[in-house]
Amino acid sequence: MDDKRVKAVLRGSLLDLPYRSSRVVRIFISSTFTDTREERNLLMEEVHPKLTSYCRKKYGLEYQVVDMRWGVPDDAADDHLTTSLCLQEIQNCQRLSTGPNFVTFLNQKHGFHHLQSSIPSKEFDDIVQALQALGQDHSLLEVWYKQDTNCIPPVHILQPISSIITEYKNKTNDAINEWNVVQHNLRQLLKTASQHCCDNGKISAEEKHKYFMSVTEEEVLQGILKTAAKPRNHCLCFIRIIDDIKRHLNHNKAWRFIDMVNQEKIDEEAQEILTNLRDNQVLDKMENSNISKKTVKWSEQGGISKEEHRQYLHEFGDTFYTGVKQLIDKAVQEELRLAHDDLYIEVLQHLTMAKERCSMFHGREDILEQVSSYLNGKSDEPLTVYGPSGCGKTSIIAEVARQVPFTYKKDAIVVLRFLGTSPASSNLWRLLKSLVTQILTNIEGDLNSIPSEFDKLLVFFQSLIEKYEKHSSKPLVILLDSLDQLSSDFSAHKLRWLPKKLGKNVRIVTSTYTESNDIINSLKSLFLPGSFIVVKILGEDLSTKILKTWLLSRNRTLSDEQFDYVQEAFEKCSLPLYVKLVFEDVMTWKSYTQVTMETLSYTVQDIINSLLLRLEIKHGKIFVSRTLAYITASQSGISEAELEDVLSLDDILLTNVFQYHVPPFRRIPPVLWVRVRHDIASYLVDKEVDDTRVFFWYHRQFYEAAEKRYLADSSFSTEVHSLLADYFLGTWHGKPKPFKYSDSQCKKLGLSSPNSEAERKVADQPISFLFTEDGVEKKRFNLRKLNKLPFHLTNADRNSELRSICLYNYDWLLAKLTATSVQQLLSDFLLSKHDKDGILQRVLKTAQSTLAKYPKTLAMEISGHLLPLLADAKNSVEKFLVEECLDRIRSEKTTLPYQTCYSTPKEALLFKIEHQGIPFGSSLVAISSDSSHLIALAENNVLVMWDLTTGEIEQQIKLLAPDIVKLNIMTISPEQNLAMFYSSYQKQQNHVVLVNMSTGNIVNSVEMEKAYPGVGFTDSLSFLLTETRILCLYIGHSADLFDRQTGKLVSHFDVVADDMVLLRHQGRILFHEKQTLKYKLFDAVSGEYLAEVEMPQVPMKIIPVPSGTEAVVIFKDSLNFNVICLDTNDKRFGNLLGERKISHKIQTTLNITDAKFSLDKENMILTTNQGFVIHHYKSNREKNVFLIPNDVKPDHNVRAFEGHMTPDKKFFVSAYEGHLIVWDTETSKVSKSTEISRSKTTVAVMSENGEFLVTTHKRNNVLTVWKVSSLVSKQVTFEPLTVKTTPRYIDVAETGHVAVMRGNMSNEVAVFDILGGCIKFYISKDYEVMQPVITPDGQHCVLREYSSENVLKVWSTETGQLRSAVPLSSLLVKHYVLADNKIVVYVNDSGQAQVSFWTIPDSKHIRTVEIGTALAGDMFMFFDHTTDNIIISESISPGEVELSNLVVYNIETGEKRFTFPRVVSTCTQSLVREKDLVLLQQCEEGSDTKSLIVLNTRDGKVKRKGNVCSPTRLFTCKNGRFGIDRQRNLYNLEKMTFEFQYDPDGDYPKKPSNQASPKLSADGQVAVWLNVYACLLMIGDTNTGSTTSVCPIHSIPLSLTITQHNLLLIACEDGRLMLLQLFDDNNEQSNFVSGFLSRHKIHSQKTKVVKYQAKKKPQGQKASKSCTIL
Repeated sequence: MDDKRVKAVLRGSLLDLPYRSSRVVRIFISSTFTDTREERNLLMEEVHPKLTSYCRKKYGLEYQVVDMRWGVPDDAADDHLTTSLCLQEIQNCQRLSTGPNFVTFLNQKHGFHHLQSSIPSKEFDDIVQALQALGQDHSLLEVWYKQDTNCIPPVHILQPISSIITEYKNKTNDAINEWNVVQHNLRQLLKTASQHCCDNGKISAEEKHKYFMSVTEEEVLQGILKTAAKPRNHCLCFIRIIDDIKRHLNHNKAWRFIDMVNQEKIDEEAQEILTNLRDNQVLDKMENSNISKKTVKWSEQGGISKEEHRQYLHEFGDTFYTGVKQLIDKAVQEELRLAHDDLYIEVLQHLTMAKERCSMFHGREDILEQVSSYLNGKSDEPLTVYGPSGCGKTSIIAEVARQVPFTYKKDAIVVLRFLGTSPASSNLWRLLKSLVTQILTNIEGDLNSIPSEFDKLLVFFQSLIEKYEKHSSKPLVILLDSLDQLSSDFSAHKLRWLPKKLGKNVRIVTSTYTESNDIINSLKSLFLPGSFIVVKILGEDLSTKILKTWLLSRNRTLSDEQFDYVQEAFEKCSLPLYVKLVFEDVMTWKSYTQVTMETLSYTVQDIINSLLLRLEIKHGKIFVSRTLAYITASQSGISEAELEDVLSLDDILLTNVFQYHVPPFRRIPPVLWVRVRHDIASYLVDKEVDDTRVFFWYHRQFYEAAEKRYLADSSFSTEVHSLLADYFLGTWHGKPKPFKYSDSQCKKLGLSSPNSEAERKVADQPISFLFTEDGVEKKRFNLRKLNKLPFHLTNADRNSELRSICLYNYDWLLAKLTATSVQQLLSDFLLSKHDKDGILQRVLKTAQSTLAKYPKTLAMEISGHLLPLLADAKNSVEKFLVEECLDRIRSEKTTLPYQTCYSTPKEALLFKIEHQGIPFGSSLVAISSDSSHLIALAENNVLVMWDLTTGEIEQQIKLLAPDIVKLNIMTISPEQNLAMFYSSYQKQQNHVVLVNMSTGNIVNSVEMEKAYPGVGFTDSLSFLLTETRILCLYIGHSADLFDRQTGKLVSHFDVVADDMVLLRHQGRILFHEKQTLKYKLFDAVSGEYLAEVEMPQVPMKIIPVPSGTEAVVIFKDSLNFNVICLDTNDKRFGNLLGERKISHKIQTTLNITDAKFSLDKENMILTTNQGFVIHHYKSNREKNVFLIPNDVKPDHNVRAFEGHMTPDKKFFVSAYEGHLIVWDTETSKVSKSTEISRSKTTVAVMSENGEFLVTTHKRNNVLTVWKVSSLVSKQVTFEPLTVKTTPRYIDVAETGHVAVMRGNMSNEVAVFDILGGCIKFYISKDYEVMQPVITPDGQHCVLREYSSENVLKVWSTETGQLRSAVPLSSLLVKHYVLADNKIVVYVNDSGQAQVSFWTIPDSKHIRTVEIGTALAGDMFMFFDHTTDNIIISESISPGEVELSNLVVYNIETGEKRFTFPRVVSTCTQSLVREKDLVLLQQCEEGSDTKSLIVLNTRDGKVKRKGNVCSPTRLFTCKNGRFGIDRQRNLYNLEKMTFEFQYDPDGDYPKKPSNQASPKLSADGQVAVWLNVYACLLMIGDTNTGSTTSVCPIHSIPLSLTITQHNLLLIACEDGRLMLLQLFDDNNEQSNFVSGFLSRHKIHSQKTKVVKYQAKKKPQGQKASKSCTIL
C-alpha cells in the first residue's frame, strides 16, 4: 500500500478506504464432497491444529478454516442457501485473511450440481417457453419456483424443501428420497431448457453454463479465476488422480470419486467441464509452485484408503502444511508491515465502521446542521450529542466524520473513535495514547515525547489540545462516540479527562445515551447548556422514508399491504435502531409472504426477541440458544475459531446436531455457524480485543435481550461459563472428552453402550507461546486466556480454581502483570467474593508503582511481604504462593528475602498514591465537599486530582504558568467547594486561582490589583473567600478587600492584624489587632468598619460557632475558653456569654493549643498538649478526654497534631507523629494505635462523610488514603526488622554475623544478630555517640561519645555490658580503628599527631607513637592481617590536603618499617588482608598524573600498577579481583583495567555516601548498588556488566552492606533493616529457608534494652540531641 493512502487513513479520510488488515489467516477449503473425505479428515485431525499452533506462536495470528463440506449431513440444506453462503465465505476469506485464503481439491469429480436458488423472472419465462416448445411438462417448475415481485426486477425463488415436502425437516427416508427425485428432475428441466434458450439466442453461453456448473466449480471461479489479487500469494490447488479408476467403475463406491450416470457409466459431460476447469483454466491462472499433483492407485477398500494410501496422505499433509506456511510467512513479511502498526489498524477499524454506518444513513439534517454550526463557530468547549438508546447517535457521529471535509474544512484532521469497539478505545489510558499518537503523527510531532504513565499522559493530552495552535495550523476534529462504552478504569466516566477549554482550530464532539445518568450529569457539571444536542426519535414519516430508501438501495420493495403494517408499527416506535431492525426483517419478506398484525413487534426488545425466535425455529433451538449464549457470555467478544472450538466441546449441542448421522470425528461442522451468522450478520460487529479479531453484539440492546433470553437461568449460565472456562484452561486440548451417543446413533452403529470419548482438536491454551525468530527465542502472551479465564471461572462459580490457577498462581500473576497492567491484575481480585480485600491484593496495591515498571520484582514483593506465612501451621493458597515465589527466586538466582522485608499493608490502607511532582511533606492537600475527590498541588503549579474511591488519577490541571508566579499556599472554602491558590512570592504580582474541588474547573484566575513584596514566608499571608470578595491579610502589616472576579482593590481595612476570621452567615470579617486585646469587625463586602470587641486577656485563636452568632476564644497556656456574642443585631454584641473550662482530672499539665468544630457541627474538638477533649457546645458538657498513649510519645515535644471525630460519633482519629490513633467515643479508650510511618505526619484530612482519611508525611511524597471504618479492625500483621528511628550508621563485623547501628537520634544504638535476623539489644540511651565501630570478630563494639573525657566506650556485643573506656578527651580524638583485641587512636594534640594503642576489652594502654604534624585533610588507618602492624597516613606538609605518605609502624616496638610516598588519602585501602595487599593511588612528584597501585606492605614492593584511576574510593571483593566506585564503574584489579559502568543512563546521586555506595559479593561475581531516587536495589553481573535483576525497597535506602555470607543489609529511611540473601550455588545454607522459621521465632521476641548510666557531664559541655538525616 502506498504511503499516500496510509496518510489519508491516518488523517481520518473515509474516501477510498483499503480493507482492514486482520490478525487472521482464514482459508476456504473447496472440494467435492464424497471423494476427499480422507484428505479433509487428515487436515482436521493433524494439519490444521499444527498450523493453528504455528500462527499463534510465531505471529499471534488466528488460524481459521472454512470447510463447508466437512461433517455436513448427506441431506441438503432446506433453504438452498448453502452455495450462496459458500461464495460469501470465500469473499470473507479474501477480505480478511493474511496470506492464503483459498485452497481447492480438483480431482476427478465435477461434483454436485446445485439448483439455482433464484432465477430472474424474464429468464424463468424464457425457460418455461422453451419447455413448452420442446413439448415438456413444466408444472414441476411452477410448483417449486414462485415469483417475488418485492425484488427489483422480479425473480422466481426456489421454495424451501419442507414447505412442500413437509416431512423433510424430520429427515425421514421417504422425504429425502422424494426430494432427490424432485431436484434431479428440476435440474434436468433447467439444463434442457437453458440449452434450448442458448441455442436460440435468448440467453448467453455464460448464463446457460450456471445450470451445468457444480458447486465446486463456482467456488473455484470465485476463489481463483475471478479474483483480482494474485493467486500465487493466496491460493493453492491440490490435484489427485486415481489413474486406474476406470477399471473399477463397477465398484460400489466408484461414484464417490468420479461423476457417473445412474452409478453405471461415466458422466462425460461433467468430466469435460471438469477437465477444462482443472487442466486449462486453473493452470493458466496459477503458477506451478502453487499446484500439487499426485497420482495414486485405486484401493479395493473404497478408492482412497487410510491404510493403503498412508504414504500419499502423509506427503499430502506435509505439502499442505508447507504450502500454507510459506504463504503465511510471505504475507507477514510483505503485507503485515501495517498490521503491526497499531495506530493504522486502530484508525482503519473505526473509519471502516463509520463508512458502513454512513452507507445506511438518511435524514437528521437538523442535527447535522447544528453540529456544522458548532464546527464553524467559536465555542471552546466540547459538544455532546445524546439521546435514548437506539436513537442513532453512532450513525450521526459517523456521518459527521464523513461530512467534515465538506461542511467544515477540507484539510481538517479527523480523529474518530467508536468507544468500546476496540482495545485501544475501551480503556481511557489506551484511548488517550491512541488519540495523542494519531494527532502527533498528522502534525509531525515527536512520538517519543508521549509519556507512558497515565497521569503524565493525561496532562500531555490536555496540554496538546489546549495549546494545539502552537503545534499546527491544521484544523483538528475529534469525534468520540458512546462515552458510556469506556471502561470505568481511571475514573473515565467522571470525564475529568475531557479538556475544559479547546485550543484554536480544535473541535471535540462526543455522544452518549440518556440512560447513562452519571455521565450526563458529569458532562452538564463541566460544560455550558449550549454545548449539548438532544437526539430525538425519527417519527413515522421519516422512518418510512428511510425504510423505502434502504429497500431501494438493495433492489427491494414491499407490497402496499405490507407497507401498511410497517407504517402502523412506526406509529408505535420510530427509534433508528427499531427502523433498522424492521428493515432487516422486511428484507426477508417476499411478495407472497403473509403479513399480519403479529408479524412485527412494536418495541426494540420485542423485535429482537422475535428475531431470535425465528432463528431458533429456522436453525434449531438448541443450536441457536447455546451458540448465542456463548457469544453473549463472552462479555466482550469471541473469535470464530474460539466459538467453533467451544461448540465442539458442547456435547448437548453435538448430540443434537449429529442425531441423524455420525461425523468422521466429533467436531462441529463450520457450515452450521456460518448459516446462523449469515442471518444475524447485521447485528454483530467485528473488533480487535486482546490482539484477536472477535465479534460481538453491535448494540447493547442486543446484548441485553440475549442475556435475558439465554443466560437468565443461573444454572445454565453457570454451565455456559464453565465450558468457556474449560476452553481457556485448555482442559480438553490433546485429550479425549467423554460423551454419550444418542439412542438412534447407538442403533445405527450397533453399540451396546452409549458411553464414548473423542478428542475435539481444540486449540492449546498456554499462558504464553514460545517461538524462535532469527535464532532468538521469544514469548507471546496468551492475552485471551489471561483476560477471559478469571471472568469465566468466577461466573462458573469455580472459586477454588480461580484462586489456585489465577489469583494465587505465580506464573499467572507474573504473566498477567507483564502482559497487561497492575490495574487489570487487581481487577481479577474484585471478581472474587473471597479475595476483594485479601492480604495479597493489599500487597499488590502497595507495590503497584514498582510492579508497573519492574514486573519481575513480583516474587520479591510477595515473599518479602508475606514470608511469615511459612511459619503458619495451616496450609493456604497464600502460603503456597510464597513458597512458589521463593522457588522462582532461587531458580532465577536473584536475591531472596532472608527475613520479612516489608510491612504488611494495613487493611484500612486503601491506596498509596505516589506522584513525583508532589513535594515531600506536602500540606497543600484537600478533599472535595462531596468526599469523592482528592486534590494536591504539585510542582510547576499543576493541581492533581484523584478519584478518592478508586485511587485513580482523574486529571492534572495547569493552574498558572510557573514563570508568572509559583503558587505555594492553599485555602479551602468547604461551603463553596472551592480551593484558592496563591503565592508568598509577591515581588512581581499577586495572583489568585480558584478551583472547583469536584470538577477541577478553574472558576477564576485573576491578578490582584495590589501585591505584597515584603512577604517572606507562607505563614505571613492569609486569604479568605466570600461569594463576591477575596480578603487578604498580610500579617502585621495590612489587610485588603478585593473583587473576586476582577481582582480590583475594593477597600483597605484600617487595622494592623495578626489573625482574621470570616463570619460567613453575617457577611462580616473579624480581625485581631496585633499586640492588643481587641478584635475589629468590618463588613466583608464594602470593607466598612462596624465595631470592636475587647478580650480579657491576649487571645490565641477565635473560632466562630457554626450558627455564626457566637464565637469561642481560646487563650495561651490556659484551660479556659470564652464564648462571646458576635451577633451585630444583638445588644450583647461583644459581651462575654460564658466562661468555660476543661475539668482538670488529668494528673499532667494540660493546656488548650487549638480548637475546631467537628464534622457534625455539634461538638468542639479542643486540642491540648496531651491529647484532645470533646466538648458538646450546646449543653456545655465535656463528653470525652482522649490522651495520647505514652508508648507512642517520642522523646521530643510534639507541638502540632490534629484529630477528627467520625460523623457517626463512634470513633475519634488522630494522626500523631507517625501513628494513627483511634479512640472509642463510648469508653474514651484507645481502640487501636497503628504506626503508619517513621516520618512525622504533615497533614491528616478527613472527608466530610467520614469514610476517608488522607495523610502526608514529612520525608516522602506519598499521599496515603485510609478507610476510616477499617482502622480498628484486627488483622494479621507481619513486621520487618525495624529500629526505633531512621538508621544513620551501620558497621558490620568482618565475620558477617553481627552489626552495630546508630539511629537518627544520637542516643539510639542497637546491636543485631545478622544471621539470626533480629535485634539483640539496644544499648542504653543515656548518652550520645557518633558513628559506632565493631571489631572484625564481632565480639565488641566501640562507641565514641560526642563529649567526654573517656571518649571511647568498649561494649560486649554478647552481653551488652560496658567493658571499659579509653581515657582520652573527645577534643583530641580524630579517628580510631579496631582489631579483634586492640584499638588504634589517632590524636591531634595542638597540631601534632600521635597514634596510641589500647587493648580490647579492658582499654589498657599499649604504646603511643609520635608521627609528626597532624594531617590537614582526609586520612587512612588500618591493620595488616597479623594486627601487629598499622598502615597509616602521614602528613607530607602542613598545607597538603589530598596527598599523604603511607607509613607502616610496628605496634609492639613503635618502629617505622617503611614509607611509600605521595598517595591519595581517600583512595588508599586494604585490598586482600590475608596477603597484606593495599590498593592505592600514587601521584608522581611534580605531576598531577596518578597511578593505580597494588602494594605489598610486608616488603613495600609494588605488585601491580596501572593508569586507570577512579575519582573515588573503590569497594572491593574479598579476593581483590574487582573494585567498584561510587559511580558504579567496575575495575579489574588483576588486569588494572576499567571494565564498564553499570546502568550508565540511570538517574543517580552524583556523590552517594560511602555507606550507600555500590558493593561487590565476596567472590566478586555480583555487583549491587542502590538507586536512591527509585528506591531500588540493583544487581549486576561482573562478567557482562548487565543489570540482572532489581529488588524493590519501598523507602529511601540509606546504606548498603554485603557480608561474607553474601547477606545484604539495607538500612531504610522508614527504620527498616532489609536482610536479603544473594543466591549462591556453592552454599547450601545460603539457598535458604531452612533457618527462616527459627529466625522468625527469634524476631518475634521482644528486644531488651541494656541500661547504662553515663557519668555526669562537665558543666558547660553541650550535648547534641539529634543528628541530621543522611
